[in-house]
Amino acid sequence: MLVQGTAGNAHGIGSVLRLKYHDGMGSARQITGSSGYRSKGSSIQVLHATRPVESVWIQKSDGKILTHEIKKDTYEVRITY
Repeated sequence: MLVQGTAGNAHGIGSVLRLKYHDGMGSARQITGSSGYRSKGSSIQVLHATRPVESVWIQKSDGKILTHEIKKDTYEVRITY
């Protein structure tokens, strides 16, 4: 899943992603700017689906909530906001 944010935050740093299933939501994954000394985070996130996914829930760094529908047999998703 690739997240492309606004001009001031092109990598979507601070955004939280969760897969939404018909019976609930999966674990949260946050996009960070770094994860240690001299490291750089990635706007590409790998989310493992354990069953068919309905959508992706996104909380932007400003707190606004978005959802992005996932069509059947989709393996790559690009989210732009």
